[in-house]
Amino acid sequence: NLDTVNEVALEINDSLGYPFRVRTWYDNHRNLFAWMEIEEMGMFAILSLIIVVAAFNIIGSLTMVVLEKTKEIGILKAMGALPSQIRKIFVFQGMIIGVSGTILGTILGFILCWLQKTYELISLPGDVYIIYAVPIEMELHHFAFVSVVSILLCWLASIYPAHKAAQLLPVEAINYN
Repeated sequence: NLDTVNEVALEINDSLGYPFRVRTWYDNHRNLFAWMEIEEMGMFAILSLIIVVAAFNIIGSLTMVVLEKTKEIGILKAMGALPSQIRKIFVFQGMIIGVSGTILGTILGFILCWLQKTYELISLPGDVYIIYAVPIEMELHHFAFVSVVSILLCWLASIYPAHKAAQLLPVEAINYN
């Protein structure tokens, strides 16, 4: 068990005593584990940037929709639509974009991870590494966490354009060209 390897090594070391010394697999390959931790942080940073760029794309897309639909927003407000109702329309549109993108991305990510885990598509040179393929750890809570954060960011990204749409004055919006 990887969680108890150090405890077991200490117990064996204590029972064997001097001149014996127990070394774990982690001790023997400390550089590899250090590299893997750095690589994991780098991947987290890159994937976080991708999600942030996607959030800014949602802001830009919804802002363009607000500009294109300014007259229609003005007509809705002139007919008595409340700012909260206008806001809900654009937040809902942002959530549709975000949820559909998250579902598609999660499914695609799951398939790619499964392919790597099953068929080892991305291989590593055996003379450099002690493993022959990039290892993949597929855990449901990782997929769930990324999906929840992605949807939350999409919701946050849709608030600004929705707020701008809700603030439009009916007369100015109807006359907007």
